[in-house]
Amino acid sequence: MQRFHLLTGLALCSALATGCDLPEEEPVDIQNTQSFRGTGGGGGGGGFGLGLNTNWLGHTQISEFDTAGQDHGGVILHEVRLGPKTIEDIRVVGDRLEGQISGTPIAAEEFIGSIWVVELTEGPNTGEIAEIVLADVTRADNELNRRLYRFGDVTFNDGLPTCEADENGMYDAALYGDITVDESKAVVSERPNTIYIGCLSGAMGKASYRWGYWPFELGAEKFTAVIRMLRADFCGNGESWTSPGQLLQVVDHFGVSSSFVDSSLDNEAVWSTEGAVCIGEYTRLGEWWENVTCDGEPLAHCPSDAEAHDTFVNRGLLWTKHF
Repeated sequence: MQRFHLLTGLALCSALATGCDLPEEEPVDIQNTQSFRGTGGGGGGGGFGLGLNTNWLGHTQISEFDTAGQDHGGVILHEVRLGPKTIEDIRVVGDRLEGQISGTPIAAEEFIGSIWVVELTEGPNTGEIAEIVLADVTRADNELNRRLYRFGDVTFNDGLPTCEADENGMYDAALYGDITVDESKAVVSERPNTIYIGCLSGAMGKASYRWGYWPFELGAEKFTAVIRMLRADFCGNGESWTSPGQLLQVVDHFGVSSSFVDSSLDNEAVWSTEGAVCIGEYTRLGEWWENVTCDGEPLAHCPSDAEAHDTFVNRGLLWTKHF
């Protein structure tokens, strides 16, 4: 089924809807400046930019771990317990967490109350053994109705959610299987024996829950393009040039969103795995196109629908318009 997904929230440049003039600005090189940098690869929870993820254990940000006990993502997963029993062969298939207890399969909601024992290998608590509880599994209140998971920090925060709250006060996460993220560049790639916790307050969780883009359906490469689009990562270097809650329209080549709600509105950009292939007159935060430079060079300009459509058909994966 084809769908349109709208990222809800207040637009930072809400005056655009009233036709106000955009402010003049000096050219800004996104890739080589601090003033317009987002929260970077793993950031989130305040400041400029939309972070990839916001999952915390104590003072250490944790997004993913290896289910075979390897040191990965700053943690070693030692054991998953449900009461006195150990859950083995843990994996995520689609949106469904699966495992076995003494050869008997269990899945999703049956994991509620399970304790995940990890050893921290990075950050201020390096060397400590900590416990995370899977506190709840619910169904998303959207068209796909897929599962969301809420984890609690038992060791450092008395079971409080590990995810930061999103703009709607939700502390849940989508779970992804067999992917990893290079947080320095925001590149998604395949990795076996891996579970990624994508909080809804970060781009990795918003991509699926809010917009309907799931990596198990798209593949890692196309999912990278989605993350570029959501975070306004124009240069494709992992830096975000947006804020949470921006209003946006999108169409794609994936069959998720086939048409704009209002195609008469202005183009923002056409996107690929490398970032923005071209941009319209201004970005979602109101920067004029010529001020958006990468390595000192402006991006290609596609203000007309004909130009954007041609670029989208031949070189792009997603096409965004303002709302």
